[in-house]
Amino acid sequence: MITNEDLLSKIENYGKYLKNIDPITAKEKGVVYTPEKIVDFMIGSIDFLLLKFFNLKKGIRTEKNLKYLDPAAGTNTFACGLLKYAKKKFSDENSNLPSAQGAFDNWVKNGFLNNIYLIEILKDPYLLGHLRFLSTLDKLGMNLKLKDLNLNFSLSNTFLNPNYMKKNDPREVFVIMGNPPYNLSSQNNCAWINEKIMDYKKDLKERNKKIISDDYVKFLRFGQWKIKQAKSGILAMITNNRYLEGQMFSVMRESLRNTFDHIYIVNLHGDMRKKEAGNPFDIRVGVSIAFMVRIDNSPNKNAAIYYMDIPNPTREEKFSILSRGFQEERFKLLSETKKNYFVYIDTELLDRYESFPSIDSFFVASPTSGIMVGKDHLLVDTDRKNVETNLKLFFDKDFGRLDELKIKTHDSKSWTKDKVYAKTNLKHAISKITPIQYRGFDFRYIAYDRSIVEGHRMGYIDQIAQNNPAITVSKSSRKPSFCTAFIANQIIEKCYMSVTDTSYAFLLNKDGKSNIDKKSSRIPFNCSDEEFFYYIYGILFSMIYRKRYDEYLRKGFPRIPITKNRNLFIEMSELGNKLAQAHLLNIKIDPKLDIADISPDQWIVKDFYYSLEEECLYFDKTKKSWIKGITLQMWEFSIGNIPQLPQFLKSRKYSSVRKWNTLQRSLTHEELIVFLKICSAIEITLKLLPNIDEIYKKIDILE
Repeated sequence: MITNEDLLSKIENYGKYLKNIDPITAKEKGVVYTPEKIVDFMIGSIDFLLLKFFNLKKGIRTEKNLKYLDPAAGTNTFACGLLKYAKKKFSDENSNLPSAQGAFDNWVKNGFLNNIYLIEILKDPYLLGHLRFLSTLDKLGMNLKLKDLNLNFSLSNTFLNPNYMKKNDPREVFVIMGNPPYNLSSQNNCAWINEKIMDYKKDLKERNKKIISDDYVKFLRFGQWKIKQAKSGILAMITNNRYLEGQMFSVMRESLRNTFDHIYIVNLHGDMRKKEAGNPFDIRVGVSIAFMVRIDNSPNKNAAIYYMDIPNPTREEKFSILSRGFQEERFKLLSETKKNYFVYIDTELLDRYESFPSIDSFFVASPTSGIMVGKDHLLVDTDRKNVETNLKLFFDKDFGRLDELKIKTHDSKSWTKDKVYAKTNLKHAISKITPIQYRGFDFRYIAYDRSIVEGHRMGYIDQIAQNNPAITVSKSSRKPSFCTAFIANQIIEKCYMSVTDTSYAFLLNKDGKSNIDKKSSRIPFNCSDEEFFYYIYGILFSMIYRKRYDEYLRKGFPRIPITKNRNLFIEMSELGNKLAQAHLLNIKIDPKLDIADISPDQWIVKDFYYSLEEECLYFDKTKKSWIKGITLQMWEFSIGNIPQLPQFLKSRKYSSVRKWNTLQRSLTHEELIVFLKICSAIEITLKLLPNIDEIYKKIDILE
């Protein structure tokens, strides 16, 4: 026999259950289990804010002029949380249990059931939500029959029914709360919300604005619209935290500030790509809770932003802090910034930094991100022959062998096998195999056939060449410090500088013409386009520059200080050029590097390791193959936090069995030469960096 406790437990864990039995629906609809500690904190905070800003003495238990809406109700987690919170309040106020129970029962019948509105798109949680509601009431001492449950619970799409909860009295306060789905590939493509979301995309220069159409952004936009229609209320949601500081969300943040009077942010972090721990939901993205308060319908709003940071490494620690309730003293009032950041940043040097021109203003054509291959295991490999083998298997439709090699070829929204077969063939695909910068210096081979590669970037990225390099930077970075700047002379993978950050390329020339636009730089003297190009590159590698403006560099395209002193400009440009030639491997091998005198077929990468005492890299434990003259700084040198020498070797480890990122042979002479040149390039870099800093100190002088 299933008890009420068992039933509640099963319903409360519906999100976890659905993820196990139907992960596709769970992902598409964004079904996630919301921990009770999160719900309790949010309900308590709403109660506090209703009292503080709207003078509602009973807070969430107010019977008149207060309505609640959960637009993505699921199994009624928040509605049931509200009931539990209210029951505890009644019990705390009245030591007489029957009296407290009676007060609670009356409030449910006369207030709560009239004021709560719920919407759910999926049938199963909709039905389970009713059962959970009744079971919760039963647990709280109120026996309510299903026939007597007059619950405003709609099985529908919120965006197809935006006027579901209407305002009947001008004094009514709306509370919109919940944990909406997070889904970048939004399933909610309703015309109404797509039109509303355009407000967040106005004047954005980015070509790909898909991130603004994530489901959670749409629900925030809906809540913003609904509260504005009501003229007063609270929008309380726990969502993906990317919008707090992401460059693409600057217009969204401005719009929210112009709608609300006070915005409270509780940043719970947990972004796996930033290596943050303690995510409350066991998901990859970081999360935050927002409480947005609109007091009245007065014009010219400019919300004050209050920020509370909870970066603690474990979920338990975060829940412990939340269990203390809404601690107003822990929130920090944020300074206003041009990008309307909803996180704390040090603004001491922000105005100075923002006075520098942005790197994208120096180029005629807008930058393009690197290639999003989509089917890396099929189309990319360290060994060109492996790519050819993969293509033969694919065009022979030998999917059994491809499965054995763990090469996935399943169809997706943007890629289907039938379309590939209709547009290209084996001979053409093999003819398109070319090197690609994959992880910094580390190169691979790719079948760069636009009919197979999902995000090919034809017409821009394919113009990167030996005589036409491109400076590459990230637009926003999840790294703890700025480290994503490099240069390429062959096509690049989307995340080639850092697996967590998109790389954007700025070409020296495009379509046979110079891509440099020096007008916005305000340089008071003449210089060549190449001199300007390498001046930029030199600045990007000043460690003083990186440290001084680190926080700002990770929030948008780098801004570049321009000197009015021609001599300093030329010196920085020359250093930048030397650095670029080293990074492009247009250098000779450092004669200080000493290598083992062995036959070519003995350069096999196995259990390689570095000896600090000997400054020697051993390719395996036999110590037969080695390279001496590698300092610890060289060994640890990284791009995008990826140590470059270990990275090159890891992707070329020997394996007798065919696996991705392995070789079934020794290094070729070409590969060994490239590795030695990388060692030499790093050594040159380490020598040039102090010189670059010496010039930089004279360019960007702090008063």
